[in-house]
Amino acid sequence: ISVPNFKRTDFSGQIEQLGGLHSGSSRKVRAYPRSDPDPGSARQKASSSLAAARAQGYPDASGSLAAQAGTGALFDSWLKSLAAPGKEQPGGGGDARDGSEFIQKSEDDGDATAGLPLETFDSPMDFEVRSPEEWLEICEHAAASSGKPQAAVLHYVSHEWRMLPCWVFGYEGERYLVELEDGSRKQVKRLALRFNDEDPENFALRVETCRAKKAHCELQQAFIKFIESQSQDLVSPMLRDQKERFIRQGLNKSHVEDPRSYIGDIRDLLAEIEQNWNLSMKFAKVKSDLIDAHGTPLAAVRDDSPFAPLLSSFLPPRVKQLGLVCHEAAEQPVLEIVAQLVKQPTVSRNVNAVTMAVWRRFGEEINRHRILDTTRCGKAGDRTNSAPAPKMPGVPDATERCFTPEDFFAHMEEHRKDVTVILERHWRDYIVSEVLDKMSEGSNFFIENPQKHMRQPLHRILRKFDLILSAQMRWFVQSSISDWVDFVHTFTPTPNQSLPPPLLKLNLEAMHGEVAITPLPEDLTQKVLDLIDDVTKVTSAISCIEYELVPFCNLPQHLMFELSLEGLAHDRVDEDASADPQ
Repeated sequence: ISVPNFKRTDFSGQIEQLGGLHSGSSRKVRAYPRSDPDPGSARQKASSSLAAARAQGYPDASGSLAAQAGTGALFDSWLKSLAAPGKEQPGGGGDARDGSEFIQKSEDDGDATAGLPLETFDSPMDFEVRSPEEWLEICEHAAASSGKPQAAVLHYVSHEWRMLPCWVFGYEGERYLVELEDGSRKQVKRLALRFNDEDPENFALRVETCRAKKAHCELQQAFIKFIESQSQDLVSPMLRDQKERFIRQGLNKSHVEDPRSYIGDIRDLLAEIEQNWNLSMKFAKVKSDLIDAHGTPLAAVRDDSPFAPLLSSFLPPRVKQLGLVCHEAAEQPVLEIVAQLVKQPTVSRNVNAVTMAVWRRFGEEINRHRILDTTRCGKAGDRTNSAPAPKMPGVPDATERCFTPEDFFAHMEEHRKDVTVILERHWRDYIVSEVLDKMSEGSNFFIENPQKHMRQPLHRILRKFDLILSAQMRWFVQSSISDWVDFVHTFTPTPNQSLPPPLLKLNLEAMHGEVAITPLPEDLTQKVLDLIDDVTKVTSAISCIEYELVPFCNLPQHLMFELSLEGLAHDRVDEDASADPQ
């Protein structure tokens, strides 16, 4: 549960920093771009934004307000809706338990919206059609031709707000300098000045939209205060186990050297967490009080709640009309299907336990190795290490080793043998022992008749394990070849990535009056290709497990994943083509 926090003092004229007035309505307010070659294009953007504002619940001023947006007495009736100086907006009465008393506008300094000008909620890009320079130019032309007032300014006279005719002389600091008919001058902001050449309906809608946004923000602020006013006795304290688990996980992931030096910070974090916990619990209590049948598909906001516009977002989506469709009768009841599945040996509890062990063993033990070493560390190179071992002074880093060709091929041969031993002992033999341990009581592994064994459920179970292991072996081989291709391509110069440390040391020798590389590039290339072909030696050493688990049936021995040199050469060509089209 997240509750927006409006208790911030610096808004910098940006409506998006109010914490989100409404879903989809927060936008950054900025002045009209003076460099726009076509200011009139901004007016085209108003239709979609105004439609979205009306869809979100903002008042639609295109009717009653816009019809009165004229001059004289008609426009004065619209001005009566503006609050007089020092006069508060009427507060909502009613039962204090539903939060009505918090609707009254607060003058406290802690209120984030108190004293904010209406321009904070303005969206010039949706309403403004000209830049200030263009408006001044129009006013100067009108003054030179007719001398009549070019605009109407909002002015407080005779205890009421009125729009009085005025002349516009300049623009400075986001304010227009105007002069009234009585000779008085003042600087006003854009929302207090309506030019004669602009659309009065658009101006009225612009002002009313700003007022609606501000009212919505004040309603959210009142809702937060109502949540915070709930009694602390209604909130269950945060459990000690939860606090300890948070501290333990935080220290484990932060990897601090001396946790005792952060006791003060940890205490402050826990205090903040407890504060959020209390606020979330109060929020849950408020939703339970103000939303009838909360947590059910029949939830509805109370009609007498002043916060109904805010609580509607927490209601479940309505079921579409005619959402139910006719369906044919089931061929078999669900309980009957479940009973049949339970009788199937391939989905029994013991078989599922062994299946999970097979997948877990591959992910934790086997998948972190590769047949072709790309770490230069051999068997010691664990791909799952999050941080490399610290470098010792005077000792070269194992991951930056540079081999002679003879040492490199010997190293790769030794690494391949180590991986083969790991696959045999730590993977295949482990799976065999798990199958015997989990299934020895309910299965007969000493059956002697092969035909009878093929009809038993045990054959289907062991065949399932062999298929899983075969798929894992295929993925292991593919990952080994793919990582090796990527490793070799890192030595190709690219403008965006630096080259790794050199891998091989080659010699330059004079042969028959020419300088040649030894060993010859052709020989070196052939040895590398032979090195990749040796992957088949690993796959040919790992057999299926069924023939070993039922030894008296004399079943034929099959490889877990049979890989030929022709198939490996085809896979290698595909890898090279996908990595480098040239």
